[in-house]
Amino acid sequence: MERVAVVGAGVIGLSTALLLSERLGPSVSVTVIADRFSPFTNSDASGASLIPFNLGKEGEQEAQQRRWFVETFQHLQDLNCSRDARPAGISLVGGAVAFKEETPLPWWKDIVFGFRQVPWNSQEARALAIPPSYKSIWFFSTYMLTCKQYLPWLMARFKEKGGRVEKRRVGKLAELLKVYDAVINCSGLGARDLAGDSTVFPVRGATVVVQAPWVKHFLIDEDGFRYMFPRADGLQLGGTKEESWSEEPDDKE
Repeated sequence: MERVAVVGAGVIGLSTALLLSERLGPSVSVTVIADRFSPFTNSDASGASLIPFNLGKEGEQEAQQRRWFVETFQHLQDLNCSRDARPAGISLVGGAVAFKEETPLPWWKDIVFGFRQVPWNSQEARALAIPPSYKSIWFFSTYMLTCKQYLPWLMARFKEKGGRVEKRRVGKLAELLKVYDAVINCSGLGARDLAGDSTVFPVRGATVVVQAPWVKHFLIDEDGFRYMFPRADGLQLGGTKEESWSEEPDDKE
């Protein structure tokens, strides 16, 4: 039996490990190795809204991103229509992204549900109290996840498929190749040390969750770092963007 190690237990690590277990079956042993698991991962604090950010220029990178987004949207649509929707913490939520200048329509407008561009003085914009300083507003519906539910759900599914878990710190990825036939790096920021990649750096973001059950829609500023996301455990308000290694709360943020 071949052995595969997945390093990292955030949403990418657990999703990867579960997919391997489902696709490869009992002929391959899959182990998740991490020093942190839910609820102590960065993924647990994520807003987890399915809205793509353009990470690359036009061409191969954008084509790849489009394919990933379409596949992910379909996967979450299937999950949302299944009996696992509630335990997985998924929901279909409507809302808006607001821009201070006229902005070209995104390539994903035909993938999400009900995409439409409206002016700031429209009935929809007034309903979300969007100020007149925003000139271009996109309304649509997409999927959101409450990761404090989604990560345990992924872990339970992974273990049901025979997956194994090891809680420990790994020094270098190369050391695992002495034991495993393949090693998949899903360590996020940990890749800086594990893979010797000095270009990896942390972007710190501070959020707060408040109880506001009457808020049913998301709202995102054009920079993507100011937002409100309705989740199963409350309304998440954010955020900040700072290159910092600190994990301690900062009242200034």
